[in-house]
Amino acid sequence: GTQDAAYISLRLALTGLLYRKCTPPTVYDESFSRLDDTRLKRLLKIISTQEQSIVLTSSGRDAELMGSVGEYRSIQI
Repeated sequence: GTQDAAYISLRLALTGLLYRKCTPPTVYDESFSRLDDTRLKRLLKIISTQEQSIVLTSSGRDAELMGSVGEYRSIQI
């Protein structure tokens, strides 16, 4: 989980450096599957401050924790 958190943090830092005026949407595809609940909740708080983040997951845990972090929209297929 630590490596995943570090990789996501690196992605966010690089996006901030490359796109200073307008940040593009960020897409997370099963990026949180190996994170424990505490780390996941902290990362969800961070990405919820971005303009637009898209989280693709097959786990209901992500949506459950996102509900405790802030507002989100869920689409189930």
